[in-house]
Amino acid sequence: MIIQDIYNGDGVCFIDPHGETAEMILDRIPPERAEDVIYFNAGDFERPFGLNIMEFYSEQHKHQIVNSFIALLIRLFDPHNQGYAGPAFQQAVRNSMLTAMSKEGSTLIEVVRILQDEEWVKSYWLPLIKDELVLRYWTDQVAKTDQKTKSESLTYFISKFDKFTTNLAIRNIIGQTKSSFDFRDVMDQGKILIINLAKGAMGDENMEFLGLLIVQKLLGAALSRENVDERSRRDFFFYADEFQNFTTEEFGSILSEARKYHLNLTLAHQYIGQLPEDIKGAVFGNVGSLFIARCSAEDAKFLETQFEPYITSSDMVNQGIGNYYVKLLSKGSYPAPFSMNSLYGERYPGSGFDLPVKKEVSDIIKKYSRTKYGRDLEVVNDDIRIRAQLDRKEEPKTQQAGFPPMGF
Repeated sequence: MIIQDIYNGDGVCFIDPHGETAEMILDRIPPERAEDVIYFNAGDFERPFGLNIMEFYSEQHKHQIVNSFIALLIRLFDPHNQGYAGPAFQQAVRNSMLTAMSKEGSTLIEVVRILQDEEWVKSYWLPLIKDELVLRYWTDQVAKTDQKTKSESLTYFISKFDKFTTNLAIRNIIGQTKSSFDFRDVMDQGKILIINLAKGAMGDENMEFLGLLIVQKLLGAALSRENVDERSRRDFFFYADEFQNFTTEEFGSILSEARKYHLNLTLAHQYIGQLPEDIKGAVFGNVGSLFIARCSAEDAKFLETQFEPYITSSDMVNQGIGNYYVKLLSKGSYPAPFSMNSLYGERYPGSGFDLPVKKEVSDIIKKYSRTKYGRDLEVVNDDIRIRAQLDRKEEPKTQQAGFPPMGF
C-alpha cells in the first residue's frame, strides 16, 4: 500500500519501530521521487535529526501541544489512571511548558531545567512570560509553597523526564532548537517521510517515547490544516506499525476527525486487546469497511457481532492465509458480508515486493537525508551547552529588572 501511494505521487509517512520494512521501501523508491524522501533514522547517533516538540504554529497550538504531551506522559507513566500523573503533576508540566514557550527555540531540556532550577525561573523566565495565568502560577502558587513540599513534588516530576533528557540518543534529537523538517510542509507538499525508530539500537522505552512524540507532531500538523479550505487539503497517508506503542487518549479525536483533514490512517498491530478501551471504541466506531483475516479466538468472538448472522467466530479462526471476510460499506449501506482471496500467484506480483530493487537510489536517499536534515553530533552538543551558558550570563541582567522576589 505504501509503495502504491508513492508511485501514485501521494504524500506518505511510515513509522517503522523495527527498521526492516523501512529499508525494503527505500530500496523500491522510484528515482523520480527520490528528492521527495526524508529518511529519519533514529539510530544514526553521529548525525541526529532534530525533533522539537515545543514548536508551535499559533497561540492555540501551544495548548494543543501541551495537552498532547501530557496525554503522552499519562500513556507512559500512568496508563491505568492510578494517580501517578495526577492534577499537580499535570499543572506543573503545563505551566513549565508554557513558560518555556515564551521564548522561541525552547526544548524539553529547558522544561526540565525550569522544574529543577528555581532561581533560573525567577531571574530569566518571569520577565518573558506574557500569559497572566502562567505568571501567577509562579509568583503566587509556587512561591507560596513550602520548600519541603516543593522539593518532594519536584523530585517526582523531574524523575519522569530525566530518563529521556539524560539519555544521549534521545537528548540529541529532542534537544535541538529547530526540527529538521516541518510536518505540515511534509503533508502539504506530498513528501515521503520514512521513520526508522531503530528499536534494536534505541531500546523499547526510547523507541516508544520517540514514536509518541512523532505521532503527536504529525497529528498537530494535521489539525493545523484548519486554516486551509477543505477542498484544498491534499490527501496524506499515515502508516504506523506496532501502533499500540504510539497511541494516547487524544488519538481518539483524530480517528473521528481525520477524514475532514484528509489524513488517511493505516494502523497495524497484532490483536485487539493491545488497544486501550477508549481507542478500541474510537476505532470500531469510525471504521466503515471491515476486512477480517485469520485471527485469534478472542478477537474472533469480539468481531463476530459485526458479521452476525452470516459468519461465525469459528469461520474467522479457520480461514486460510490471504483470505478475508469482508463487511463493505458501499454508498452508505452494508450489503451481505462476503469472503475474498488476496493472493495473486506464487510471488504475489503487483504487491510491491516484485518491484526492482534500486540499491543505488536507496544509498543516495540515505546520504541526502543525512546531509540535509541531520546535524553533526558535536554541533548539537555545543548548541545545547552554549544555550545553557548564555542563559546564565543573562540572569544578572534580568534580576535587576525590578521584578518582585518569588520567595522560593
